Amino acid sequence: QPSEGLAVVGEHEMDIDEVAARSRVQRELTLQPLQPGVLSLTATVLVDTDAESITRSYTIPLIALPAGS
Repeated sequence: QPSEGLAVVGEHEMDIDEVAARSRVQRELTLQPLQPGVLSLTATVLVDTDAESITRSYTIPLIALPAGS
């Protein structure tokens, strides 16, 4: 989820049905700053297993500079 002043270009949600234990899942996003300043992106990961459901949220700070800087 982008903060105010930040847009995600293209699809920003994904579902993965099966992942091997201890494997890595990577996702690349294109972000478009709408204003200069300190912006943030929040990523939420939800993992469902047979035994439990775990949710983790991560906030990623970003610095957008004015065009031409």
